[in-house]
Amino acid sequence: MIHHPRHATNPFSTCWIRPDRCSYRFPSAGQPGQLMEGLLRAGGGQVVGPHGVGKSTLLFTLQAELMKRGYQVARIQLQAGQRRLAPWREEQTMAASSWLIVDGFEQLPAWRRWKLVWQCRRRHIRLLVSSHRCHRFPFTWQLAPGPELACTLVDELQQEIGNVVTSEDVKQLFREHQGNIRELLFACYDLFETRTRRRPERQH
Repeated sequence: MIHHPRHATNPFSTCWIRPDRCSYRFPSAGQPGQLMEGLLRAGGGQVVGPHGVGKSTLLFTLQAELMKRGYQVARIQLQAGQRRLAPWREEQTMAASSWLIVDGFEQLPAWRRWKLVWQCRRRHIRLLVSSHRCHRFPFTWQLAPGPELACTLVDELQQEIGNVVTSEDVKQLFREHQGNIRELLFACYDLFETRTRRRPERQH
């Protein structure tokens, strides 16, 4: 769920839109269940899409759902240029059928990706990753949010403030940023500041 900002804050500040602060918004009502069913049936999978379309947000949403269902979950966040996995605390205690989530799987070279997949299979750990391109996984969920979904998200963030940023603004920004929702929301921050005559305090 989205934590709705109050009147005194810019609803597009990083504290409101970072991936762990809000749930992923699916285009249709049946898709969350369809995604979870596919992941559980396949025993792992990948979330694929370009920069800024909500892959990290979706992984946080799936992590919460898996934990709600009683699964042990460990998460690794790979940064740009990070070519190897650092040890994670849960590595030695992860039981069979637990889940390892790797955000930014494409950062690893091919042989490290293969090694990680092999290690998870050997220990019966289920692997869920995000990537900019498809790899060989039993289940793939492709992200391609449209302008309508972006409008819904912006409206929800402004729910207790009023529509300072309009749907027409969002559609124009969606085109300008070529579907990158993260950059669109950053642009909404600046537009909100301009229209409410606030002093810029943007920190990203």
